[in-house]
Amino acid sequence: MAPIDEKVDAINEVINHITEEQELNNRKINYFGQDKYINLYVNRVGIILYYIVFILLALSFYLNRESYSIIMIVISLIMFALLPFVIKYITNFAYEQFLGLLKLFYKGNSLYL
Repeated sequence: MAPIDEKVDAINEVINHITEEQELNNRKINYFGQDKYINLYVNRVGIILYYIVFILLALSFYLNRESYSIIMIVISLIMFALLPFVIKYITNFAYEQFLGLLKLFYKGNSLYL
């Protein structure tokens, strides 16, 4: 009877290991899903706040229209409105420039000396 009990215990141990691993994977998937939805909500709130600031900026330009020229007001508002759509390209460009600067100071490569 002892060998059968050992086999049953080994099978139960394998089953427990598989179910624990599956539960861990399910929790990871659940956490990834929660992070995805939190990021979506944070992005939506950020865009809403950004456009509230845009409206306040336009209002301040309107109230102080004698201080600025019409061309400057229009250019500023267009640039401010387009910033969320071009920020990806701006950050990519800045990151590439940063990597270029790092290569200049990299001491192990004689090409950049």
